[in-house]
Amino acid sequence: RMTHLISDLLDLHKMESGFVEMHRRLCNIPQIMERQVKELQELANKKSIKVIRDVSGTDLFMWADEDKLSRMVNNLLSNAIKYTPETGFIKVRTSRSDGFIRMEIEDTAPTISPDNREKIFDKFERLGNKAEGTGLGLSIARDIVELHKGKIWAEGSGAENGNKFVVVLPNDLRGKAR
Repeated sequence: RMTHLISDLLDLHKMESGFVEMHRRLCNIPQIMERQVKELQELANKKSIKVIRDVSGTDLFMWADEDKLSRMVNNLLSNAIKYTPETGFIKVRTSRSDGFIRMEIEDTAPTISPDNREKIFDKFERLGNKAEGTGLGLSIARDIVELHKGKIWAEGSGAENGNKFVVVLPNDLRGKAR
């Protein structure tokens, strides 16, 4: 755990300082999403959480750093699993719109109040101290999205309980700085 924490802190510092190398290549977004769902499926199964996928699409490719995108998706999914109560569900979606790829991870966790939806992306921020973790996962996810010139936000899912994390990324960053 300590090694993971130190690694997270170092990565966060590198991203914030601008010392991160990007290794962009053509990435298949549905494959990245599926791989991360499979990696975390056992955790979801332990809580009887159903993971619903809508990540198909032949045009969902983008020029990006695949390792960093995988980490961002993993952080978002891990949080969704951590905070979703037993027998809840998580929906994972991808779509394309006007040169952008949109990824959504929706859960049935207790709804994050509008006042806290921006705050949760701050370093070491944890709403409710009962959950394990360092409070770095969403901050790292935000930094990765920003490295890819995208946007990330949280919103209520429209259900009685639940949150939706939305990531919108430009599909082609070749030749652009950083």
